[in-house]
Amino acid sequence: MYTVRASDGGDLKRLTTSADRQHDIPGGYSPDGKRIAFVHVTDDGREQGELGIMDADGGNAQRANEATVGYGVDWSPDGRSIVGDGGGALLVFDTSDLSRAPRKIKVPNAGALDAGVLRGL
Repeated sequence: MYTVRASDGGDLKRLTTSADRQHDIPGGYSPDGKRIAFVHVTDDGREQGELGIMDADGGNAQRANEATVGYGVDWSPDGRSIVGDGGGALLVFDTSDLSRAPRKIKVPNAGALDAGVLRGL
């Protein structure tokens, strides 16, 4: 994954390098802009992988538990959760303890980019 300055495309910086020859898919920035959610690809054919977060400069990368999520992940508006989709459900990861299994919420016809449903959870 890379970041660039939005105003002019300058300051290109590589954030991740995968030793297992897979790749990382960027998700959203945390509401305060200090962290980035991403998906480390583990199954390219099904477009799934493991959730990770890192500092916006690429430091302190950590993977969540072994739950598999789709490529699209995003933060809740309050920054306390990250949502992804998996197995027809929204998976809600608690950012204070990523090692815990995500909470599963069945929402008909919803996907990872429907993070707005997390308001009030």
